[in-house]
Amino acid sequence: MDLQQDKVLENDEIKDIIHDESPEIILENAKEDTERNANPFAQLVMLPPIFLADPNFTFPDNSPMFSPEQQNKLDLTLVLSRKICWLSIIDCILISFILYYKIYYLIFVVIFLPVIGFIGSRRFSMKLCIFYLFYLFSVIALRIILLAINFAIPVMIIQLLIVLLELYIIYLDAKFIKMIKNLSSIERDYLQGRRFFQRGPEHIPNDVAVKVLETPPNVYHSFA
Repeated sequence: MDLQQDKVLENDEIKDIIHDESPEIILENAKEDTERNANPFAQLVMLPPIFLADPNFTFPDNSPMFSPEQQNKLDLTLVLSRKICWLSIIDCILISFILYYKIYYLIFVVIFLPVIGFIGSRRFSMKLCIFYLFYLFSVIALRIILLAINFAIPVMIIQLLIVLLELYIIYLDAKFIKMIKNLSSIERDYLQGRRFFQRGPEHIPNDVAVKVLETPPNVYHSFA
């Protein structure tokens, strides 16, 4: 434990955080660090739990916790997942009613796919999206085979339209998975830092504190 504290005290910035007991000083340091790094998550880690408990918290100059641009980036995953959900249901309806596929396919997708966009956790949504991504690849391969053996023009046109729709869903799906992976790493860093601050500044390991203070802003914004 003594060795861990010695490592923490080696860093001057970390030393300031440890010895500044005033919440106002901690808050001001967090804001300055945020403005310097354009990092919307660093200030959350740096603030004591009393500030984290208030979702409507603003800084003393009445500036909000997140800028409108930062908030839009955080909300983008929800928008994207709901778009995947509705496009997939449209795809399912086309397959079920126009191409006379099994009706249980429609029921399956309508029941389980909205979990991605509405009621599922992000980690579960990512796993479901990965499954759906591989599923769509196999469906498109099957559809290409059907196109090769079916010469009816109307059916071929419908099949091509569905393939294009499913390729677009695959693009959104892959983008969603990438965003969720990056967002999950950000949440993990934030929760780790918050846990140490709740236990007390003297418990902050050197690697965690340095990571919070020195993380380049592109790491936190790469998911957008």
